[in-house]
Amino acid sequence: MVILLAEKKSLVVPEYSVVTLQGMILDNFSDYLVEATKEELTQIVHLMLNRVDVDFDSAKISKIEAHPEFIELFRMGLKNSRWEEKEPGVFEIV
Repeated sequence: MVILLAEKKSLVVPEYSVVTLQGMILDNFSDYLVEATKEELTQIVHLMLNRVDVDFDSAKISKIEAHPEFIELFRMGLKNSRWEEKEPGVFEIV
């Protein structure tokens, strides 16, 4: 219990304005994707993902590894979907 309290006290709570701004960016992110060129979409994918595994038999993506800065985004975005986090930042179809 003492360790848990010490860990709780060491947590850093982000400023409300920072969290609000990030939330607004995420809320409008799909608008950017719709208007992005093929080159811009490629850059976004390379920025957000470290790895993409494809099942060539089914022609579908079977596993993705998110760049560390985007893991929480993928955790939120893939919640309640067919994707499951098997390892930290690695998501697979279940």
